[in-house]
Amino acid sequence: MLKMMYEWTRDFEQNRANFETKLKLYNKKLIRLHDNNNLNLLGKQ
Repeated sequence: MLKMMYEWTRDFEQNRANFETKLKLYNKKLIRLHDNNNLNLLGKQ
C-alpha cells in the first residue's frame, strides 16, 4: 500500500500542471486552503 502511495505521489508531481488545469473546471466547487484563510467555508455544503 505504501508503495502505491509513493507511485501516486510521483505520478501527481510529474503531471501536476495537467491536474491543476483539470481542477480549474471545478473552481467554484473546490476550496483551496492555501489560497483561502476562511476555514468557515469547510462547514458549508
